[in-house]
Amino acid sequence: MPPTTCAVRWARRRRRSLDKQYAGFQAGMLERGYPQKAIDTLWEILLPFSDYAFNKSHSAAYGVITYWTAYLKANYPTEYMAALLTSVKDDKDKMAIYLNECRRMKIQVLPPDVNESAHNFTAVGRDIRFGLTAVRNVGSNVVDGIVASRREDDRFADFNDFLSKVPATVCNKRVIDSLIKAGAFDDMKHKRRALVAIHETAVDQYVDIKRNEAIGQDSLFAGLDDDEGDGGFGVSVAIPDIDEWDKMTLLGHEREMLGLYVSDHPLLGLEHVLSNGTDCTIGQARHRREPPAQLHGHRGRPGHLHPAQDHQERRPLGHRHAGGPRGLDRRAAVPEQPTGSRRRTSSRTRSSGCVARLDTEREASQAARAGGHRPGPGQGQ
Repeated sequence: MPPTTCAVRWARRRRRSLDKQYAGFQAGMLERGYPQKAIDTLWEILLPFSDYAFNKSHSAAYGVITYWTAYLKANYPTEYMAALLTSVKDDKDKMAIYLNECRRMKIQVLPPDVNESAHNFTAVGRDIRFGLTAVRNVGSNVVDGIVASRREDDRFADFNDFLSKVPATVCNKRVIDSLIKAGAFDDMKHKRRALVAIHETAVDQYVDIKRNEAIGQDSLFAGLDDDEGDGGFGVSVAIPDIDEWDKMTLLGHEREMLGLYVSDHPLLGLEHVLSNGTDCTIGQARHRREPPAQLHGHRGRPGHLHPAQDHQERRPLGHRHAGGPRGLDRRAAVPEQPTGSRRRTSSRTRSSGCVARLDTEREASQAARAGGHRPGPGQGQ
């Protein structure tokens, strides 16, 4: 039997199996208050999906993972979100989305702290502490030095105590500047602007002392001022008493070092005003405008997704659509595939056409409510 004929028979068999589930699917959605139009729309999306993804082993594996993640998020929300933020610490766009989810869940994400933070995001009671490796210009070797010094000599009392205890690899002007602007010394009650003003001088002095100590040339006055809180180096850089930066400058530096706002946000408190004028979040809008994935594999084999594009095509259900159920997936139209993949292309195209019709209806409805006229598809502006 030709492979194509075999594939068609398997697709028809899966389609018949799925058709048997429609009655229960319809009853469940009607019971939860969804209109028949929404039920039909979602079902039209599920049908082409069944042609290639309703394999029992595939469904079972994803079902187990879905159960695990749902269980962890429901029962260990802080630990789960800390692990999730750590997994995307190099992707600032995704980190911002998950940080907003933490705010929605009433989980506070605390700024990085040289006395509390580890390499990654960590759960601290009901809060999450920012990881030091997520700070710009701060590498793993720097964090290793900070954590080791903290374990050996206990907490850092102040800025001078920090510079005296950490190894020379940490005493780098760019690293210290990044930690200051990220708020890693805020718990010491130092003002960020004051530390930025003196950090270069302080680093130069402590680096010279550490280099001399490494070659056995101790300071003549070492050990005389141990009670002064300078770590026995006989040096202490005075921190000036100057006014802090204004809120926008402070948050600007914080966003520059962390990639997002953590301690505060310029629009905090205005969420309800913004939500009244929008129908989706930035994260949802970003997914809607993603370019469609090309269906070819590692060596040009048709009909297979490239791993780097797989997350775009197999996007999980989770985007809300006006007039439809919450789980509605917005799939973009997929370009025509080479010979041998026509069945998959046609099924995906039907799904895309269904969503496109809903988009058109939603835009027309919004225009009507606004009292204006919005040109339909194919009409001139």
